[in-house]
Amino acid sequence: LEAIDWPTADEIRAALDTDADAYSWVRTVSDLLRVFHEPDQLVVAADDDTFLVAEDRVEVRAALAVAVGALSGEESLAGDEALHLAEMALVLHAEGFLTDQEALARATLPALDVLLDQPRETRRVLSLADAVLAAAADGPAELAVRRRRATARLNLGDAVGAVEDSIHL
Repeated sequence: LEAIDWPTADEIRAALDTDADAYSWVRTVSDLLRVFHEPDQLVVAADDDTFLVAEDRVEVRAALAVAVGALSGEESLAGDEALHLAEMALVLHAEGFLTDQEALARATLPALDVLLDQPRETRRVLSLADAVLAAAADGPAELAVRRRRATARLNLGDAVGAVEDSIHL
């Protein structure tokens, strides 16, 4: 993996600035994040083995897990970037690439904060927090996730659940 000549962050940004929007396959979400216009486009891209064969996909996922671990303490992520990081961390954990439970919990904290500010997303906060807590031990980041889940439960009127979460703090 270290022998691979990976592009630099500036090269990736330059490619994203020119290639992605130029072909109209994706739309820009943030400086570093793009999203396909249609779900079918994602399926076509995911099934295309032109650039990545199975072994390459494993290496990319392993590299992504390392990057997620490094970004897991980043608090300056934009809302969509924070949500993407949390979802990616959960997928990589489920696939066995992200084994650091504390990094998993830290990676979700910015997303939980973004979602807690939106009352309509309270159930999503619970779903995300439940997924993290089902996979993680009681480290400092997991306790922070539990605190956010207690807040979401309280916002939904579940005082008993909020107290149960608070007891574990």
